Amino acid sequence: MLALGLLAAIGPFATDLYLPSFPLVSSDLEVAASEVQLTLTGFMIGMAVGQLFWGPISDRYRRRWPLLIAAVIFLAASVATALSGNVEALIASRVVQGVAASVGMVVGRAIGRDLATGPALARLFSLLAVIIRIALIVAPIFGGLLIGVVGWRGVLWAVAAFALAVLAITAILVPETLPPRR
Repeated sequence: MLALGLLAAIGPFATDLYLPSFPLVSSDLEVAASEVQLTLTGFMIGMAVGQLFWGPISDRYRRRWPLLIAAVIFLAASVATALSGNVEALIASRVVQGVAASVGMVVGRAIGRDLATGPALARLFSLLAVIIRIALIVAPIFGGLLIGVVGWRGVLWAVAAFALAVLAITAILVPETLPPRR
């Protein structure tokens, strides 16, 4: 449950933790606010595109490997966002982050369907929805507090640290759940 919750929350967390940073990013990279907003648009486009292929990949090649591969991609993209020297690199790395983050939404729910049915599945999906809502509420507050201490790049490094934690927890706690016959 912890791993599935973190996987479900990684997208909202990575998006909303970063939102309070927009004015500083615009100032530091000397670009218009609209260009910085493209980092959010790119992330959302990446999440939409990623959902189209993570599901079929996890149905074909099982659940665990796509999760781990996406977690590594998300971690690498998170590091790239923190190191971005211009807005174009930041936008590109946020798109990749979005593609990788979508795995939690798609494969996490598939794992839930593999493990539970009926009322137990409904409870699991309800819990995941609560975790996502909590991430949506807590992340911008935490991001706003962090930005004053570590700056906008520090906030992006915090996303990378979260990505590393999700990767470790996924690697340790999430077994293969798709039966070979399926």
